[in-house]
Amino acid sequence: MDVGHALVRRTGVLLLLFALSSLPIAHPLVAQGEGCAFSASATGYQVNICLAAPLPDATLEGVSAVTARITTSGIDPGIRRVTFYLDGEYLLTDYEPPYQFLLPTDRFPEGPHRLEAEALMRDDFVTGRAGITVRFQNPTSSTGKHRPAPFTPTTGRPPEPGQPLIVAAVGDGASGETAAQQVTDLIASWNPNLVLYLGDVYEEGTPVEFFNWYGVEDQFYGRFRDMTNPTAGDHEHEGGTAPGYYDYWGAVPDSYSFEVAGWRFISLNSNKPVTPGSPQFAWLAQELRDHPVPCTIVYLHHPIYSVGTQGSTLRVEGLWPLLAQEGVDLVLSGHDHNYQRWVPLDAAGRPSPTGVTQFVVGTGGHGIRAFAAHDDRLAKGIDLVPLAFGALRLELNPEGARYEFASIAGHILDSGSVSCQPEHADMVAPAIPQGLIAHRVGPNRVDLSWSTATDNVGVTSYEVYRNGALLATTDTAAGYSDTSVEEGAAYTYTVRSRDAAGNRSAESQPAIVLGRIAVTWRFLDHTGAPVSLQRISSLALRSSQGERLTFTAGQLGRPQELVSSRVIVRAGTVSEEDITYTVEAVIVDGKNVLAPGQTSFTPRRERDWQIRLDLYPVRFRVLDRLVGSPLAGVQMAIEHSDGQRTAITTGLRGQTAIELPPGEYRVSIDRLLATSTRTITVDGPLTVDFPLFTFLDVLLLAGIPAVALFVAAALLAGRFLLARRSLASPARQR
Repeated sequence: MDVGHALVRRTGVLLLLFALSSLPIAHPLVAQGEGCAFSASATGYQVNICLAAPLPDATLEGVSAVTARITTSGIDPGIRRVTFYLDGEYLLTDYEPPYQFLLPTDRFPEGPHRLEAEALMRDDFVTGRAGITVRFQNPTSSTGKHRPAPFTPTTGRPPEPGQPLIVAAVGDGASGETAAQQVTDLIASWNPNLVLYLGDVYEEGTPVEFFNWYGVEDQFYGRFRDMTNPTAGDHEHEGGTAPGYYDYWGAVPDSYSFEVAGWRFISLNSNKPVTPGSPQFAWLAQELRDHPVPCTIVYLHHPIYSVGTQGSTLRVEGLWPLLAQEGVDLVLSGHDHNYQRWVPLDAAGRPSPTGVTQFVVGTGGHGIRAFAAHDDRLAKGIDLVPLAFGALRLELNPEGARYEFASIAGHILDSGSVSCQPEHADMVAPAIPQGLIAHRVGPNRVDLSWSTATDNVGVTSYEVYRNGALLATTDTAAGYSDTSVEEGAAYTYTVRSRDAAGNRSAESQPAIVLGRIAVTWRFLDHTGAPVSLQRISSLALRSSQGERLTFTAGQLGRPQELVSSRVIVRAGTVSEEDITYTVEAVIVDGKNVLAPGQTSFTPRRERDWQIRLDLYPVRFRVLDRLVGSPLAGVQMAIEHSDGQRTAITTGLRGQTAIELPPGEYRVSIDRLLATSTRTITVDGPLTVDFPLFTFLDVLLLAGIPAVALFVAAALLAGRFLLARRSLASPARQR
């Protein structure tokens, strides 16, 4: 009976494995549990997805966290994304662990709801859905349908007086991924006045995805919400509608315009036709004719020209001639996930110095795609991961714009300027760079920084001069690192700003870097032996420029940086002068003991100074007077004729040494049973012996009479015994 049951069970297992192997990849075998779904792929790995939060049958109020946890066994290809559903309707996609988002329950009707999650693996295997039932309870719950709030374009934050308007532009980033956070951190570092978001909130731009991935308050792109004017992307415009877009931004018209700092901005909805004969095209033509301002930016999600995988779109076909004929200066778009800058193109799409410049900036954080085509009209293209993640920074000036494409690493990968009136020669020089600072970083590097200069069109580069000669030209941010400096050398730096027309500003105020070298010093006595630093109280120097420096005992034990050279500018000529230092005093026991000889040093030529002192080594030996053994721990006082006293103590061998200037000294030892004082004259190396009576000596001296009596008695006893032996010898002979 047991054998039969075992056979039945084994047969059942075999049939189950056979059924698993025959299932297609799109229909996984799913084992359902409370809030979990277990799936087995056709390639042999297993996935278990669970809704870890909230708990089943929980009552949710306000904003609640939703978390999915996924475990796998076997060799799995990795998770591409996790998709969440509410009541069977698409809710949100999460692309990175932890798979967690915030659910604003007050945007949905009260009552029970079914919350589900499934995972898409990187081999396109879709797991089963894990699901739980929860209840939303909010007194002010939405019915899910409401009229969008009115929309008014923002003019952003006003720039400082005399400064350009800083505009950040990017699209294709609102996905909640790490790169999206890094791009928004980059934009925040610019402190922009205005942000143009070029479209796409992933995956379908639902209200919950806008809430989480575009962000609110200080999250992702939401931190710039008050200074952002958007355009709709195709992801939030699924099925011809964009509920999340309008829920977040309000009743944004398909086309709208606004003006800031003398620039006209025009936003178009390229999810709808912008071709000749369309309502948007007619509106745009009228808008451009009615507002003939010198500088105009048009932005839309789909690019007119692109070498990316998405390419151009028929929705904007025929738009370029209108833009070129009406003098539009810049066209900004996203859609293709890479960076593209096209040469200025005329109405026919031919390169022309008076044409329109287009940027494609789909680099906001949701993946980078390689180029799919080649076009000689593409001036700059970046499609490498993670290099291409970044944003476009525009400095809008009265007659043009400076542009920079910066990566999330902070590197400027493309820069230049666009004139609003390229047909007119630019004769205006940029402003002089201000606030130049030079900071020495190590012996062979100097870092320079300055405030960005302004221009009527835009500064495109800076010329860096060192000691009056051109050192480098940089088209990056306002800074430069000079790594060709010589250790200890002094330099003077100036900077000029330059625009695309070749106009150059005057030189900035100079920034001077003094040469510095770390020096060490050794102090020697008259015999050439090193003097202990413990004997030296301070060292005083005077530089060739008249500066007096004092170093304390604590500083003398480690290298100290000294100014080694300076720059001299006379009649426009720059020269360098080495600094020399003279040793004025070395204080020992309150006296200047500097010896005659070399007392001047030049750090660029001498880094290890040997300073001779007017000192002689004096060695003291303290011994037991009777036995002659060394006495350790004996304290001695050395007093100079001027009353200066120094205390020293003998070591284990009864010896100690000290360096003393020439002169007479009174040396005294005051201890129990042994007090000794003597006067010594130091005029060369000297060894002084101090024999002292000790307690042992006293004991020995006190014991001498008893020893003598004992010896005398012994001698007498010996003589007596010898005499008796002599008398007894003849009697024995008889």
